[in-house]
Amino acid sequence: MPEPSFSQAPAAFDPVHYTRQASRAFNRGRTRLRDTFVDVYTAVLSLGAIGAFATGLVMALCEQVAQA
Repeated sequence: MPEPSFSQAPAAFDPVHYTRQASRAFNRGRTRLRDTFVDVYTAVLSLGAIGAFATGLVMALCEQVAQA
């Protein structure tokens, strides 16, 4: 059984070139209003859920302290 050849070096990765190319591809001027709305809606919904959990935790802790 022949041994596989590992003589090829991995492709060079230039993070600076990739970042510049990606930033040119993602332009806020070309972002659709729908995408922006979905991003804002998701952020507000997430903050609301975190706030609800935090409020519930604080209320439960206050109730336990009051019982003690």
